[in-house]
Amino acid sequence: MKGAQAYVNEQWQASGLASLPKGPECQTITLHFFIKRDAQNPALINQICEVAQQHLCETYQGRQVTHEPITGDVVGDGTGEGINLVFHVGSVE
Repeated sequence: MKGAQAYVNEQWQASGLASLPKGPECQTITLHFFIKRDAQNPALINQICEVAQQHLCETYQGRQVTHEPITGDVVGDGTGEGINLVFHVGSVE
């Protein structure tokens, strides 16, 4: 079974991590990850969220990075195999 770090690394471009906004204002960032339905479980999704949040904290050093609660495993993208993770980045102080 693939781990959270592997999902983030493999989907760096497609998830949105490669093209993050750079402005000093508050940001709301939605990352999309493709996870096959049979591999999805709450623990894996939470771990992917943690890894993605670490990358955002590195990108936005000195700014608060929080995420919205994960309310469901899949998004209604028609495939049932995608998840959206929503993060909020504080402004530069």
